[in-house]
Amino acid sequence: MLFDSRTFDAAIDLGGSDWSPERRAPAAASRSSDGFLTLPSLAADVPARGHVSYQDEQSFRPLVQAHFKAGPLLARDVRAPGNAGDAFAQAMFAWLRRRMPKCRRLNFGFALLDQSAAMAVVEQFGWEDQLTAPLYLAIELPQEEVYQLKASIEPLNAVHGSLLCTAMSLIDEASGHTLFIRTPGAMIEMFARRWWDYDEGISDDDAREHLKGWFDMSDEDAAHYLPSVVRPAIRPDVLMSEIGRKRRGQAKRRVLSTRELQSLADASRGWGREVCLAVIGLQASMRGLRRRGLFSNAQWAEPGYSAATVVVDAEEWAVELLDDHFQDLSNGGDATEYQMLIPLETERRAIVRQYERLARAFEIIAALDRLLFLISK
Repeated sequence: MLFDSRTFDAAIDLGGSDWSPERRAPAAASRSSDGFLTLPSLAADVPARGHVSYQDEQSFRPLVQAHFKAGPLLARDVRAPGNAGDAFAQAMFAWLRRRMPKCRRLNFGFALLDQSAAMAVVEQFGWEDQLTAPLYLAIELPQEEVYQLKASIEPLNAVHGSLLCTAMSLIDEASGHTLFIRTPGAMIEMFARRWWDYDEGISDDDAREHLKGWFDMSDEDAAHYLPSVVRPAIRPDVLMSEIGRKRRGQAKRRVLSTRELQSLADASRGWGREVCLAVIGLQASMRGLRRRGLFSNAQWAEPGYSAATVVVDAEEWAVELLDDHFQDLSNGGDATEYQMLIPLETERRAIVRQYERLARAFEIIAALDRLLFLISK
């Protein structure tokens, strides 16, 4: 059973658009944004029968009651519910809608799935036996947009040589706590999986040997795929902190502290100051978080899309990598429309903590989106 706010009341719509076959995700090139999830058409003479199963409502009624009694969900948000699941969905989506930030870069939504629906999502990976909760809150990634950093690199370096690598470090950290974002680091990982036998640190000589042996490339063709050519295009050094010592008098790129960022903001004006303050805001939103993350008990769901793709230059490999990625998904279908499935808690204290973590996630997402909006186009 799938609960979605849009099926109950337009007043609690979380902003998702209705599906239409004409909708296109820019990263998906000429295919529709749901292309890799589309079922094949069947000829008229092929017998076909669909079966939809609904879990016994009694299995999650105690959970619904516990969430209302714990306090976060409000009875006044419920209008003429058809059953316990309906009431819970209305109240939950109303709670989410009040707290979801308005994002200009990140694209995501939520869905409520009962256990059987959640199991159906991940059974293609053999993970269904790991799902034991009655209800799951799924983070939905419906489509993917590509944004570029190239116009911001020089201006950010002019403000401070470590400002950009500080921003990218925090973006990666925030993504790990909240929404899946394809950053330059993720893109180089995609490239390594496809062309370098999964080895991101491969040398030019080893890469050339692999490309010629596995893909039957000529020396001339292989030269285009060598690490010394690809790495500076996809993930240039300016995005990363430097390891090791520098010569005397040379500054080393590193992650700046809050105090250093505040001093930099005080000394800057206009857009540069805004970026510094946005970095400080993102840093503050994650202060005190444990390394395990906000949703350490969630089931990863192998999303086909990301909440956003952020690259240096879309023309430098990004389009080709994403097109290959979506083509693979179209052929194999080994992906879902969800990032993760979060099991909803059943005990009062755990329920309160879960809503606190969700609220904290929204704070991080708001700060993350603000920074991405400032530094990407």
